[in-house]
Amino acid sequence: MIGKATRQALQAHGFYADLMPEKYCSESLAKELIKVLTPSDRVLLARSRNGSIKLSKELEKQAIFYKDLALYHVKGKPLADDMLLSQCTHLVFGSASGVKSFLKKFTIPETTAVLAIGPVTSDALKEAGITPDMEAGSFDIPGIIKRLTQGKNSVKEYIKNEGGIFIMAFLSDLKGFYGTGEKNRAGQSLEEFLEHYNPAKYESLCNTADIVVVRCEEKLTHWGQPLKVLMVKRSNHPSIGFWATPGGFVELKEDISEGAARELEEETCVKGLPLRQMRTWGEWQRDPRWRIITTSYLALVEGDLKVQAADDAKDAQWLDIDLKLLSTEEKEDHSSSEIWELSLTNKEQDIAVSAKVEITHSGHPLIKEESYHLLESNGIAVDHGCIITNALLYLKGQLEGK
Repeated sequence: MIGKATRQALQAHGFYADLMPEKYCSESLAKELIKVLTPSDRVLLARSRNGSIKLSKELEKQAIFYKDLALYHVKGKPLADDMLLSQCTHLVFGSASGVKSFLKKFTIPETTAVLAIGPVTSDALKEAGITPDMEAGSFDIPGIIKRLTQGKNSVKEYIKNEGGIFIMAFLSDLKGFYGTGEKNRAGQSLEEFLEHYNPAKYESLCNTADIVVVRCEEKLTHWGQPLKVLMVKRSNHPSIGFWATPGGFVELKEDISEGAARELEEETCVKGLPLRQMRTWGEWQRDPRWRIITTSYLALVEGDLKVQAADDAKDAQWLDIDLKLLSTEEKEDHSSSEIWELSLTNKEQDIAVSAKVEITHSGHPLIKEESYHLLESNGIAVDHGCIITNALLYLKGQLEGK
């Protein structure tokens, strides 16, 4: 048998292991077996169907008869998604089959440190063109934790194993967070509080940044000049095939504005534009993947600017803007509503998409609550019709001095 967990499982059924290698991997087990086996022995390898071939190759080399008994088959069902992956600083692989299963669906971000439980898993990563940043000293959970917390590329924050979940304090530099320095009601200092704090107790949210890039072929001086907006065609769900503003998920240790600039460059090859934060979009039913909050930004281009679709954008185009006010309504409670129609076109590329948006204003005259409701959308992804309308009305107000 290979490791402590296997030994304990055998003992639970009344079997006691005669041999256990110092390192819990197939290669180490093979070396130990060769020392005690002879060509007259017959070996039954009870293991996974896609287990390491290093053990069987070593037995063949020594002319020892063996038979593989496939007890189970690891097909792999990745439970992660792109959102979760974008938030990870470290990625741990516990088997070669896990590597193969994971890479069928995902790409490992360049900024994510990769840890392999042992040499077989490391080899599987290398075969896929990925050099692991770390390898566990002992090929088990304690070995993984030890390697994560020590040495180069390790997690520098606090780490704790609570119910099988690795918990880490988000920041290592706590300066500026001590307040008066007193202890809380539980008698904990800040360090003690963070050591026991478990963010997994709360359902996580994801944050994306979307950028409305507006272009005027001349210097923009007044509302009414011809304007274009930069749009990308989505190549993946949700809203696959629809047109959207450039954007994507903000990484765990990245300012939202930095994430916006990065996503704009990754999807359209546009960089260096000043970005103004516009609004937070937080309706809980706005995305079927997860609870996603979007921060929208506005950028302005005067003159020509070439764009090129990249990353997960299928296409990137400048679309002509036509924004019309269809109706207004004043109510007795001093609230009001407006209905706007947004039309985006590119005649050369035969693109014509649109959205109809209702904006409601309510509350105190000095502090108006403003809400957006998408009435209909044709070819524009999710609520991006609202996001674009919001940015354009801000620009309109700036030009008209409102």
